[in-house]
Amino acid sequence: MSQPQTIDIAPVGWPPLTLTVVEDYRVRFYTTAFSDESDGSGWAQAPDGRYWRLQVPPAVYHALTVGDACGVLWHAEACLGAIDWDAREQEPNATAYQVEALVAGVHIKAYAGDVTCSRDSKRALLGRVDVDPGEEWWLVVLD
Repeated sequence: MSQPQTIDIAPVGWPPLTLTVVEDYRVRFYTTAFSDESDGSGWAQAPDGRYWRLQVPPAVYHALTVGDACGVLWHAEACLGAIDWDAREQEPNATAYQVEALVAGVHIKAYAGDVTCSRDSKRALLGRVDVDPGEEWWLVVLD
């Protein structure tokens, strides 16, 4: 039996953590724009009072609204970005790793948000994607 694939991360303010990878994909990732004030249409307000907006091509926006091979990456109630598994409009720019939600019996939600991959010091985002039913946890490593 082969060892499961793992990836080490260094969350800000936490000790390093080894995540177990369930599967991985090359994806197009669209980061979220944040602002202290809404500047035109398309902004949503987060519970902390800040505003956020996803800037995605029309085909990706449509796919997000119907749940077609796209997902939104969340950290609590904050939107971290959108994952397009089909990379419809542009070339892939990230690798998305679905990871096990429990590490040594502890849920990884406390580590969600900006992290760094220990192997190559690349910036990454750890968050949940809501699925029917439940949620999946994903680590998106940006190119």
